[in-house]
Amino acid sequence: VAGPGKLSESRLEGFKTTAPSSVFGELDDRRLLFSVGGPSGVVSDDAGRTWSKPFRYMQEGKPLAGMPMAGRATARLSSGDLGMVYATEEKRGKGCTLRRWFYASSRDDGRSWTAGSPIDVPATFDITHGTYVQFLWGALRQLRSGRLLCTGYWYMGGRYTDVSPAVPYPAHGYVAGQRVNSDGHLFEAAMGGCYAYFSDDLGKSWSRSTGSLMVWPLPGEDGLGGFGAAWEPVTVELKDGRVLMLLRTNVGRIFQSISADGGDHWSLPKPTELASGDVPCCVGRLRTTGDLLVVWNQSSSDEVRNGYSRGRLSAAISRDDGKSWGNFRTIERSGGMEEVDRVKLPPVKHVRPKEQLGTFPESYARYHYPKLAFVQKQVAVTYSADTYPGGKLARRDALLVIPEDRFYS
Repeated sequence: VAGPGKLSESRLEGFKTTAPSSVFGELDDRRLLFSVGGPSGVVSDDAGRTWSKPFRYMQEGKPLAGMPMAGRATARLSSGDLGMVYATEEKRGKGCTLRRWFYASSRDDGRSWTAGSPIDVPATFDITHGTYVQFLWGALRQLRSGRLLCTGYWYMGGRYTDVSPAVPYPAHGYVAGQRVNSDGHLFEAAMGGCYAYFSDDLGKSWSRSTGSLMVWPLPGEDGLGGFGAAWEPVTVELKDGRVLMLLRTNVGRIFQSISADGGDHWSLPKPTELASGDVPCCVGRLRTTGDLLVVWNQSSSDEVRNGYSRGRLSAAISRDDGKSWGNFRTIERSGGMEEVDRVKLPPVKHVRPKEQLGTFPESYARYHYPKLAFVQKQVAVTYSADTYPGGKLARRDALLVIPEDRFYS
């Protein structure tokens, strides 16, 4: 594997198509389930090459009213049931939205669901006023103990009379003479923290983890303070029974935290050796080797500053349960970026794009929000693929299916 900064790129090739949606998971070790609008489900038993007709999710004889959690909303339980986390929304006065999160289970592969059990009290979800009190994200998991675990984050953003909001994104460039928005993070006073919910009675009741996970203290503050936001967490159970959480941050790295008690208490988040802009990642365990696999947007500080924080989609493997990462490979890369599998590791420091980014090449693209599933000794990766033919945004949910052994070759 090429070292950091060396001009060498090993592209991961596989079967590529358009995904039915970006919310999916395994029904078992052979079948994929995607949740599509409705919500409904479609099933593939050949690793994404063909799909069943959509079937509507039903709940107590009526169509399920809600939306599955972003990412891997479903999980096969040791009982054989399928569990799911989903949300409902209710509009309140002055445009405020009240969001409720629920858990339900199915005994017929998602066609019919039990009545939802509330995960927490209703909470405000309001981007206009700068408040997500709770936003569940990542993957529903069942630990070896039988405990159910899902993760979430909160967001609070400043909204000031003398500061313009970060929408549309201030950072922008041009493709074929057309304006292209790059990013808006760190152009507003925003803070976020991560946490978990867990259930020891198969989803009937839930508890929230202790505290919130954030970046603290920042280097250069003499250990006294300074914060970085953390959001969109993902988890995986380690071989020794602990739980690893990877965190999206705005300080140039993916951070990680460990829980030794099934998701209640967590260690102080620390930086990994995974360079990243302010974008989410996904993590899972390869079925053939038991090694961890992470897929994320790898970018150097300069690439973030130049508007490419979502341009390179990378993969890496850990043979020691997240202590170190190797076998860096490239899944997708935007035009205008270096052809490298691994970038120079940036310092832990806030970094954002320049507002005026100039002209991008016509091959400029953003490949982001990856998710993972594992079937038939293959890795299924979905991600949003944004390209700009003629300077106009074309967005699709991409699906790439890669044999597991190719991550090592």
